[in-house]
Amino acid sequence: MLGRMDEACAAARSALALAPHHIGALTCLASALRGTRRHTDAEQVTRGLATLDPAQPATYGSLQRATKQQGDASAALNAARRLVALSPADVEARRALGSAMFEIDDGPDPIRILAGCEPNDRTTCLTSARIDSVEAYCTRHHQPYFPLAREEAVECDPRRYPGVPPPFRTPAGFVARIDEVLVLPTSLALLGRDGSLMADLVSPYPLESLGRDAAVAALATDGRALLRLQAEPGRLDEPAMLLGSTSNFTHDVIDLLPRLMTLEPQTEEIVRLPIVICRGASKGFRRLVEIVLDRPVDFVELDDKLPTRCRRLWMPSLTHRFNHYNPSAVAFVRDRLPTRRRLERSSGERRLYLTRRNALHRRLANEKDIESILARYGFETVAPESMTLDAQLDMFADAEFIILPSGGGNATPIFAPRGTKIIEICHDRMLSRHVVTFACFLGHPYRRVVGTTMGNVGALDFDWDFEIAPNALEQAIMDLAGC
Repeated sequence: MLGRMDEACAAARSALALAPHHIGALTCLASALRGTRRHTDAEQVTRGLATLDPAQPATYGSLQRATKQQGDASAALNAARRLVALSPADVEARRALGSAMFEIDDGPDPIRILAGCEPNDRTTCLTSARIDSVEAYCTRHHQPYFPLAREEAVECDPRRYPGVPPPFRTPAGFVARIDEVLVLPTSLALLGRDGSLMADLVSPYPLESLGRDAAVAALATDGRALLRLQAEPGRLDEPAMLLGSTSNFTHDVIDLLPRLMTLEPQTEEIVRLPIVICRGASKGFRRLVEIVLDRPVDFVELDDKLPTRCRRLWMPSLTHRFNHYNPSAVAFVRDRLPTRRRLERSSGERRLYLTRRNALHRRLANEKDIESILARYGFETVAPESMTLDAQLDMFADAEFIILPSGGGNATPIFAPRGTKIIEICHDRMLSRHVVTFACFLGHPYRRVVGTTMGNVGALDFDWDFEIAPNALEQAIMDLAGC
């Protein structure tokens, strides 16, 4: 039942009906409940486990995570203390205790505990920080800050495009210059000279995800942070402009590339500066930046793991917050593509299925069966990552129909002609808003086929391989065929 959490819950409950205090069945049920994000129920089951088997460290580790997820800082701290009492030499247990203490205590004790979890090689140190905005920081330190784009109201029709966000407003954009600032490599958040940690409209990820950055040792809900920094960070002395990049082409295209939109009213001096990206940026993203700017670009690479101190950094804001995309930013990118004239005509002739068979996770487990069905409808299987960006843009501009699994191809609708038929295939642990939102912005007829998870070999809780019902996909194709 790997990946089938609802079935796992049902099986565990059936076992418990026969043996109500069976430790293995309770452990399975708690794990399955967490897998379906039923954290309150998982906590109740885990507390029962703690009563039945009070000497099991894993039980208190699960309880600490469940209570933390629910925002119960006191209960999370109690569970972490019990966990350390049972496993005093476990570094991860002590790190959980330090983080739980930091949530409710800004004194020296949590810092001392977390410092004891770091390698004793004097290459890293813990530094206190507090979440702040770029505007507030620039005002205090008399740094240039230029408000630009106004807020924009966005509303999509949930009847035609189920899964789109409710009506929202895009944020006002800005361009700022910050001197002697530290760039964190994973989140792209900025650490100012006074300990201000700037993430809103800077990092492409939501604030609560900052805790996943390797440089963030602890993050409290009141905005305090504890950073794990190298004693000797990287250094960039030449003036530059932060664009940033990730290991995911979709995020680079939809989150970071639109930063360039905020530069259009700015001086030639800013636009012509070297552009800061991360060392792992793909060739396709680098090429797309040059296409959008219509010039060769002098890229400056940040270390993917080491924070970098920049002497003078210009920072164009993001054009949207996480999962609430900006239709003007989509139009900005499309208007600068070499295929832009083809994108405004009616859709093309090619029927494309974008395979993820070469990916490490989120693969379609029954792809061979699906491909035999797709062949009957004239679909060709393509692996975009094996093509140059220019070849991909040319291919997508000639598309009539695109079927894509959720993943690195989520930006594909941006590159397709208006009215291209889009079918997204995914599983119930990854119901993202990317594809459906872009389909709404561009008038693409859209269907989503949700499959069943099979097993997770990735690092994130949505990295499951999955399978879909062939008849469900065939029905979606027939539904859109007449559009």
